[in-house]
Parts: sequence; C-alpha cells; structure tokens
Amino acid sequence: MKLDEEGEPVYGPRDTPDLAKMAALGLPFWLAGGQGSPEAVAGALAEGAGGAPAGLGGGVAVLVTGTS
Repeated sequence: MKLDEEGEPVYGPRDTPDLAKMAALGLPFWLAGGQGSPEAVAGALAEGAGGAPAGLGGGVAVLVTGTS
C-alpha cells in the first residue's frame, strides 16, 4: 500500500470497482465512499448495485436501495 506524506492511502486504477463484473456474479452488492450524491447513487443503481449510502450531514446517513 502506498501512503502519501500525511499517511493517507494513495488510490489507483486497481481501487476502482468493475461494477459490470460485480453485477454479473448475481449477488447483491452495495457501494460506499463518495457515492452519496444523487448522480452517484443513480449510477450505482443503474450498474446493478443493491444500494448506496447517502449522507445527510451531522453524522446521519441513510441507505438508498433499488427496491421499494
């Protein structure tokens, strides 16, 4: 693992999930980390994710799912 000068991980192309491959497994999956915008949630659901967390601020979050 590579770390920056502040000790934080440095992410690269291998850290980006292949959502099509994940969906092809036929198992539910959820995305987290930077997926809280309406566009990111919609994109994750369109790619087959079962849901994605959406932060509401103040430490409050909800799980937005593709089912009703």
